[in-house]
Amino acid sequence: MKNSGVSFIILGICIYLFGFLLCSFRIIEIEDRYGDLQDFYFKSKNGDLIVYGHFLKFGLVRKTSKHIGIKGSNGEVLDLGNWINITGDDLKTLKLYKTNNLLTTDDLDKEKLKYRTYNKEFELVLYKY
Repeated sequence: MKNSGVSFIILGICIYLFGFLLCSFRIIEIEDRYGDLQDFYFKSKNGDLIVYGHFLKFGLVRKTSKHIGIKGSNGEVLDLGNWINITGDDLKTLKLYKTNNLLTTDDLDKEKLKYRTYNKEFELVLYKY
């Protein structure tokens, strides 16, 4: 009777440690992939607006369990790191706005988005310069 109780405790500890390791490996993988931009992975949600530079590039966030993709007005989805490095420039300002899924790719008009962000229709979640 006592042996079964001890084995359940040991099994529970093993399951806990296995889960902890899996979670740790996932966080390490995200940190390795995005480096200083990992906050954008953790704080973004699908449909959020991300702006690079002074509206040099912008798109909607498409997030999966391991990647954060940016969907531009052309409909193409690129990984965040690839999306930023397309121009080969140094990292300019990067802003993340919470849109509450009010935007679609059809709404990605530069002048309208500038107007809506300046009028604070979207909440600024993260700013990196």
